[in-house]
Amino acid sequence: MRPLLRATTAGTAAATAVLVLASGCTVLGGSGDDLAAGEVVRATTDAPAPGSDAAARGWTVDLQLPDGRLTARIAPLPDAGTAATDDVTPDDGTTLVAVSWATEAGTGVPAPVQTSVLDPRVPDELALVAGDRRIPLEVDGLSRTEGFVYVALAEPGDWAFEVVFDGVAQSVTEGATAPHVDAAAQPLYAPAASEATDYTSCLSAVTPASFTRTGGSAFCRARTASWPWVAGQGWSAGGPWHVVQLETTLQPAAGTAVVGAEVSATLDGAAPVATSDDDRSGSPGATSSTLVFAPGGTRFEVRRTSTVGGDPVTLTGSLPLTR
Repeated sequence: MRPLLRATTAGTAAATAVLVLASGCTVLGGSGDDLAAGEVVRATTDAPAPGSDAAARGWTVDLQLPDGRLTARIAPLPDAGTAATDDVTPDDGTTLVAVSWATEAGTGVPAPVQTSVLDPRVPDELALVAGDRRIPLEVDGLSRTEGFVYVALAEPGDWAFEVVFDGVAQSVTEGATAPHVDAAAQPLYAPAASEATDYTSCLSAVTPASFTRTGGSAFCRARTASWPWVAGQGWSAGGPWHVVQLETTLQPAAGTAVVGAEVSATLDGAAPVATSDDDRSGSPGATSSTLVFAPGGTRFEVRRTSTVGGDPVTLTGSLPLTR
C-alpha cells in the first residue's frame, strides 16, 4: 500500500509535507493516531471510491481556470466508518473532511486559445480558507490535475475551497450561486460570444496580379477569442488578451514551387506580444500561427510574402475584429 503523506500548517504558513509511515493502513504521528485540526493527509487512492461517503456527501464546486475546468468535492464525514480504507480519524472536537478534485484540461477554453495556455510551470495552489485562516492542500506527489486528501477542521461549515492560479485567486463556499473571483479572472466566465469557433476569411489581395491570372490562388482566414491569461504573458491588465489563429495559403499553378513564408500581422497597427507557429511542412504554401495581442484593437491586418517560381508574391489581408 502507498504510504500516507501528511502536511501540517500553522496559520497562513505554507504546508510542509512529511512522510508518514503506514503500517496496515494506520496513520502514525500527530496526536496519537489522530489527525489534529489543520492537518492534511493524502488518501491512498487518487479519487474517492464510487458510493463512498467521500464521493456521495458534501458539495461540489466547478471553477474555470485558464487551461481547463477544475471540479472539487468537499465532504464532511460522519464520525465513524467513513475512511476505513485509510483508517484516518480526527482529534476530538474536529471533523474529518474529504477533499477531492480533478481538472479537465481544455474544458471551457476557447478553441483559438487552446495552444496558448499550455505551461506546466505555472505556480498554483489549492487551499481551504476561512477568514484569515488558510490550510494549503499541499502534499508531496499531488498536483492540480487530480488529488484526494483528508483534512481535520474545527469548524467545517465555515470553509471555502480556493484555487490560486499564477497569483490570482478564485474561491467558492457551500451554497454559493457563483464563485468569488479576483477581477483579473472574471473574463474566464464571460459569455461564449467572446469566441469565434469558425474561421472568417480575410479581405485579401495578391501582388503581382499575374499570380492569380495564371491559375494561382491565395487566401487568409482567422478565428479569434478573448482570454485573460496566456502562457508566457500571464494575466492581462485592462481587459483580456486577444488571441488570433491565422492561416494563409499561396497555391500557384501546378508545377511551381513556393519557397519560404514571411508572415507579419498587426492589430490596430500593434505587433503581437507572442507568436506560435504551427508545423505545416506537409502542406507547401500554407502557414498557420497563433498570435496574442494586447487588450484593445479591432482591425486585424496580415502580410505574407513568399517566393514563387523565383519571384516574390505578397498576400495582404484585413479583418475587422469585435469583442
